Amino acid sequence: MNDTYPLRFPYPLANGEMLTQVTVRRLTVRDMKQVRKQSQDPSDLDELLVASMTGLLPEDLDKMDLADYQALHGRFRGFAGLDTVSGTTA
Repeated sequence: MNDTYPLRFPYPLANGEMLTQVTVRRLTVRDMKQVRKQSQDPSDLDELLVASMTGLLPEDLDKMDLADYQALHGRFRGFAGLDTVSGTTA
């Protein structure tokens, strides 16, 4: 399942392309395994998984407005069944 998130604060990527929206996809166990190979630090996992979910490089995520990142991070948590605020799971 893919979904599109329109950025509230578009910004240019390293290649000069203006990013105005992000396509997000549900993550798989394979995604988790690949991310764990990239970093053993648990504090890196969320950012790497959001990057995987969006197809963006971590360097491109670094330039994203925090409001947009938090919205995408919330979708990641929902997809992963970690939505503890509403008490629901994906």
